[in-house]
Amino acid sequence: MKQLSTVTKPRGVDRVKQADQFIQCFHNKESEELIKKWNIQLEPKCLQIQSSKIKPGNIMMGNNTSINIETGNLDRDTQTAMLRGVGLENWGILYNDRDGRQAEDFMSCLRESIEYCKFQCKAPRTFVLHSNRIEDWIKQIDLIVQQSQGPQKVTLLLLILNGPKKNAPLYTDIKRYLINDCPIASQVILSSTLNQPKGKVKTICNKLLVQICAKVGGTPWGVSELPFTDQPTMICGMDVYHSTGKAKKSMLSFVSTEDEFFSKYMTQSIEMETGVEFSFSLCPVLVKSLQSFCGDRNGPLPSRIIIFRDGVSNSQAKTVIETEVAQFRQAIEQVKTEKNSDKPIKLIVLSVNKKVGAKFYAGERNLDNPPQGTLIDTEISNGKDDYYLISQRTTQGTVQPTHYHVLVNDLFDEPNILKKLQALSYKLCYMYYNFSGAIKIPAPIQYAHVCSNFIGDRFDPRKPQSLIKPNPILNQRRSLFFI
Repeated sequence: MKQLSTVTKPRGVDRVKQADQFIQCFHNKESEELIKKWNIQLEPKCLQIQSSKIKPGNIMMGNNTSINIETGNLDRDTQTAMLRGVGLENWGILYNDRDGRQAEDFMSCLRESIEYCKFQCKAPRTFVLHSNRIEDWIKQIDLIVQQSQGPQKVTLLLLILNGPKKNAPLYTDIKRYLINDCPIASQVILSSTLNQPKGKVKTICNKLLVQICAKVGGTPWGVSELPFTDQPTMICGMDVYHSTGKAKKSMLSFVSTEDEFFSKYMTQSIEMETGVEFSFSLCPVLVKSLQSFCGDRNGPLPSRIIIFRDGVSNSQAKTVIETEVAQFRQAIEQVKTEKNSDKPIKLIVLSVNKKVGAKFYAGERNLDNPPQGTLIDTEISNGKDDYYLISQRTTQGTVQPTHYHVLVNDLFDEPNILKKLQALSYKLCYMYYNFSGAIKIPAPIQYAHVCSNFIGDRFDPRKPQSLIKPNPILNQRRSLFFI
């Protein structure tokens, strides 16, 4: 496999050499005549361009702890007090009696991690089940809710299930019940995952606490010097799930932030016809997001709305502007009328495309992947409304950039607006709470992607009751229930 990877994942210097050899194939009389006929020009060598680097800033943790992103070990250094924790006042751990040994060892490691990460919580109640029937698990959950006087009184349920990853027999049914009917934040871990050395289990526990914090409405960490925090701003992510299965329908998810760290989200999903990429139901979606942003206390509307839209090629940009952007503007005007507000709300919409053919290499002779934060916004882009960004770190093969295209920009006359959008795009890549480093796309898009897949994968249109439809209480808690 290692030898195979040298072919499928060549180093930068090897890939450039292959490209140069390929270009040389066209330097013959027959090829040159054909190229001239089609009015095509080929550079004799790979294009050399200038790039810049965006500074990521620091990761902000609890107790005023700050971690330098470029020099710190984020996997290790983020295992400390969360930025904004939510205490686990009333929570429980459920497991099958067959998994008793793994459960005891796991709870021992979890206690150590809770103490090490300074996670605020009381001791959990434990419940041992003697059955793998879904009816018995739901019965036990209902009993916990009854004893707690309602699901709102239960902060979290942690379930140890057996079975293969993503296909545990009880997983989907229990998740659906806890999301649709009995709104309680839940975390599942497989008993097979716990059959590892204590050191690995402890690492799993540390990462588990990050997910739990996000699921119960906390903020595990933030990023310093985020642009657009000088005024109330709502950041949105949007993605559509498609399946090759004949019975599957497409699913659109839309997430929107509600705090100054761009870390707490409201989540909505729309069922769509198979293969449809564009929705005509976005006006009520953005209306709900804006209403939720204001909150029960009738807070201010955002001054800006920045929407990151995934899954759209450059050729589809016109369709996005004509269909979706018009709905966004309609929603803004509708909410302003409801709130009796004449305050302007500026809209920015960016198309984010991670499936691009462009490849970039850094260096003079020993070409390698460009460092994280590399920005290309000259020569191959128009420099006004599009740019390439490399946010993730790749240790094998060639890193693939992400292309950003600003489709709508109501702040075009604001100084350095494109630079601010570029910095925001990069910093948001560090805000995905299922990974301690930077991912390929901004976190709002990744959350929308994960949510649409989580719901779409488990929905069978022939069985309407299989649809996961989050209870409003989960949104009130700002729970990232799907990660």
